[in-house]
Amino acid sequence: MIFSLLFTSYFYYIFYLTNRRKEAGTEAFNSKNKKEFTKIAFQIFVNFSLFPKELLLLPPFIRV
Repeated sequence: MIFSLLFTSYFYYIFYLTNRRKEAGTEAFNSKNKKEFTKIAFQIFVNFSLFPKELLLLPPFIRV
């Protein structure tokens, strides 16, 4: 239960960062590079074995 809460809250934080508008001269993520950013984040999790690949492909509300 705690693991799934941490997992979902982390991805909500990633999506929050991708949806920010321009602040203090930094360029925000837009819809063009949002998919690429989530793809890179997914590869980092899988390559460093932080989470099993099967777990990352499941929506957060499905429990196995």
